[in-house]
Amino acid sequence: MIKMKKHRIIVIISVVILIVVIFGLIWGNIYSLLPSNKNNAELIFNKDCKLLETVVCYLEKSEYESVYIYETMESGYMYIHSDRVKITDEAVVEAIDQLFRERGYSTIGRRDNTIYFQRWTRLMDFGSGIAYSISREKEPELQFLTKIEPLSESGWYYYEEDYNEWRIK
Repeated sequence: MIKMKKHRIIVIISVVILIVVIFGLIWGNIYSLLPSNKNNAELIFNKDCKLLETVVCYLEKSEYESVYIYETMESGYMYIHSDRVKITDEAVVEAIDQLFRERGYSTIGRRDNTIYFQRWTRLMDFGSGIAYSISREKEPELQFLTKIEPLSESGWYYYEEDYNEWRIK
């Protein structure tokens, strides 16, 4: 009887510890599980704002108007057209690494007046995330843009690119 109680207590304690560990692992990236929409983009933007602004400041001042960085490429580099170029600011490299590894982003880019941070994707035909308008006077422009909604901070937007929907329009 005493052994049975000890066994139950050990099992309960083990389950509680397991739940705490799992929750801790998930909580670090819980926002990745949120569906793609403006309200969730606002939550994520508020959480990631400092990292996003670090990257925006760097890309905004960059001489390049077309920049592409994706999560699987070597850390510390960006593509300018087809050329691989080193990112010279370590704080920016760290911010990008955090956005990719810990915050669930898959692509960062600059195209003319727009800096975008792709957060959600479905197959190859849909992507959405957070975009920034450098001029702030006009909305961001992306190739297959189908939805753009302003966030609470001036110049920042939630966007969706849906190739199939765009093609029909």
